[in-house]
Amino acid sequence: MFITFEGIDYCGKGEQIRRTEEYLRSLNIPYFLNQEPGGSAHGLIDRMLLKNPSLSARALNEAFKGMNDYPQIPLDENGNIEPALPETEILRFVDSRVNNTIRGIRPALSEGKIVLSDRHFHSTMAYQGYDKYRGEKRILDLIIALHDLMIFPIANIDRTFYFDITFEEQENRKAYAIGRDPNDVLDNQDREKFERITEGYRTMAREDQRVLLIDGMRTPEEVFADVRKELEKMLKAGGRI
Repeated sequence: MFITFEGIDYCGKGEQIRRTEEYLRSLNIPYFLNQEPGGSAHGLIDRMLLKNPSLSARALNEAFKGMNDYPQIPLDENGNIEPALPETEILRFVDSRVNNTIRGIRPALSEGKIVLSDRHFHSTMAYQGYDKYRGEKRILDLIIALHDLMIFPIANIDRTFYFDITFEEQENRKAYAIGRDPNDVLDNQDREKFERITEGYRTMAREDQRVLLIDGMRTPEEVFADVRKELEKMLKAGGRI
């Protein structure tokens, strides 16, 4: 069973993953936790490049200084590099995801574990397809085709929990966040970006039967009540409880 947790940043998906882990442990059901992008060593390299490319470039320049086969990455006067093209972002996400699927998700599923993934396919659709490409059909079709070719034949999603919140709620929660990188290019959204991303998620919740929209504006306990109800239905259908 392969379950993904989705939503805009600060939607509360991390808390719901934690509660899901506790619930599965209480039933003695083994599970595997996946992170996108990330998961493996190569995936984490992709994560750093995607989330803070300038900091990654400066660190790489320092690490490879003086080595002839590793030219220094060009930086601007402020020590930054230009943003990655959206096409490049899509390919890096897929690169990380293929690696995670082959090395982590597939083995876990073959062992009978339930896979819980912090983001997956629907994040790329929302953040790159619906936000940066404004829902352009050829890009949405490209993202789908790449996953159909390289990922879903290995491990397909059974259920996606999408936690829906407002822009104002995101801003309120962001004010109390600790340890977040202020220069994270994926986390920072103004209202227009927020609306494009969340509308993308809502569109997928209407059109993709795997996606369940859950009101994330309530307390964590109230939100998890909905998650748990769906988990119980899935576990009973699968003969796990």
